[in-house]
Amino acid sequence: MELSKSSYIHPSIFLPKITRMTFSKVAIGKEAELKATHFLQQKGYVLLASNYRYGKGEIDLIMKDGEVLVFVEVKARKNDCYGYPEQWVSRKKMDMIYQTAEGYMLQHGWVGRIRFDILAVSGESGCYHLQDIS
Repeated sequence: MELSKSSYIHPSIFLPKITRMTFSKVAIGKEAELKATHFLQQKGYVLLASNYRYGKGEIDLIMKDGEVLVFVEVKARKNDCYGYPEQWVSRKKMDMIYQTAEGYMLQHGWVGRIRFDILAVSGESGCYHLQDIS
């Protein structure tokens, strides 16, 4: 069966439109995660997983700092006009990270020490690491 041009629907109409702003935010987030990974690896951390998903949650980076399992939320901002990046991590987001971390530990049989960190990346302030924010 041959489709005429009038009956053909391009598959792209079923995909969500990605605006320039959305693409920009995604690109900034991915770049920040790469910077955060490199920053922590220079401090001796070992990357175990990135963008780990469990249920509805996601953890940006899961790393080991010696014998401690570290769950890292990476937060990025182009500038500090509306506050520092770490100020944008809500209680709801942290609760979701805790649930996702629990899933990771169950799946991998982890029974050792854990820690929750935020790595903030700002175009103005640079990279800074907040440890043990739980």
